[in-house]
Amino acid sequence: MQLLLDDYFKSQNISPEAQSDATYQIMGQMQFACSPAGKRKYPDIETNAKALREPSNSDLWKLAFSQNDKVSSIIPSLVNQKIPSFSVRGKIIDAPEDFAQLCLPLRSPYFESTKVAFLNRNRKIIHSEVLTVGVLDQALLDPPSILRAITQKAERLKTLDVILSHNHPSGDPTPSDADIGITHQIKTHLKETGINLLDHVITNGTKYHSILTHQAGVIRGQKSAWEVVSRDDLKQINDLRELDPIAKALRSGDPENGHIIYTNAKKRIVAVERFPLDIDAAQFKKKVVIHAAQEGALAFFLDIPSKEMANSKFLPIARQVGSLSGTTLLDISSSTCPSFRNAGYSLYEKHQGFPQSETPSIPVENKIKKFRRI
Repeated sequence: MQLLLDDYFKSQNISPEAQSDATYQIMGQMQFACSPAGKRKYPDIETNAKALREPSNSDLWKLAFSQNDKVSSIIPSLVNQKIPSFSVRGKIIDAPEDFAQLCLPLRSPYFESTKVAFLNRNRKIIHSEVLTVGVLDQALLDPPSILRAITQKAERLKTLDVILSHNHPSGDPTPSDADIGITHQIKTHLKETGINLLDHVITNGTKYHSILTHQAGVIRGQKSAWEVVSRDDLKQINDLRELDPIAKALRSGDPENGHIIYTNAKKRIVAVERFPLDIDAAQFKKKVVIHAAQEGALAFFLDIPSKEMANSKFLPIARQVGSLSGTTLLDISSSTCPSFRNAGYSLYEKHQGFPQSETPSIPVENKIKKFRRI
C-alpha cells in the first residue's frame, strides 16, 4: 500500500521532505463543492453520483462518459487542503455519536487517523489532538505508542477520562477483530494507571460504531465536500457474478473503449474509468497505479469488449500492475467471457504467491483480505 501512496505523491510532485505534511494536507476538506458556486465549477458531480449509485444503467454511463473519461466518487482536489488542528475543547460528550460528529471534519478517503479527547468529570473536553496518521487501511493503532501518549498527556492535564476515535476510509465503520482486540488491550492497560477509556468510536461515511458500548448509528450531518456520493451509498460487489450486469452496461453505454472499475477496502465501487483500446502498456500501468491511489482503491476489475484482446494484450499488463503496486486485479470480463477467473485464467504473476487456478465465483472479500487488515 505504501507503493500506492508513493505513486500518489509522485503524481502530485510532492517532494520527500514534504510528504509528512502532505499526509495531513490530504486529509483536509473544503465546503466549496456543496455550494451553488461549487456545483457550477464541478457540473459533473450529480451525473457521476447517479451512475455510481446505479452502475447497471447504461444510459447513465453514456451520459457520465460524455463529460469525463473517469467517473469518480470523490473530488481529489478538495481533499488537498491542510487539516485544521483538532481542537474541540469545551464540547460535551454524552454519547459515542457526539464524538463521532466532532471527528467528521477530519474524514479522508485516503488515510486512517487516530484522534483522542481528554474529558473532565462533567464529560467536557479539555484537550483533543490527532495521535497518529496511517495509510489507506491502517491508522497505526500501536498500543505502546498510544498508551504512552495518553498517559503522559493525562498526567499533565490532571484528567482520568479519555475517548478515542479513528476513521475507516471505505465508509464502513464496522470494527475489525484487530480494532476490537487493540481497544480492549489499551483499555486494560490504561485501567492499571487509573485512566478510564470511555470508548473507541469508528467513523466515516454517515455512520459510526462504538466498540465498547456496541452502539451504532447515523451521524447527524452532511457528506463531506469531497464526496460525490457518500461512501456507504456506493455499490458493493460481494460476489464476482455481480460484476456482469455492470460490465454489460458499460459496454452498452460506451462500446468503443475498455473500462477499469476501482473498488475500496469494503469492495465498494469508488470510480470507473474508460480508456482507448490502443493504449500502450506503460500508459495503462501508470493510469491504474496513479488513479487507484487518487481514488483510495485497493483493487480493480477490467472490462475489455474483445476476449482475444483482453487475453493477448491486457491480461499480461494487468498482472504486472497487481504485482508491482499491490493493487489487486480481481477479474477481467469481455463480451463473450463474463469472468476470466471463472474460466480458469490466472490473474496473478507466479511470484505473487497466488494459486494458478481459482475456484469459480470466489467472493471478492476473500481476495482483498490478502492485502490488508479490514
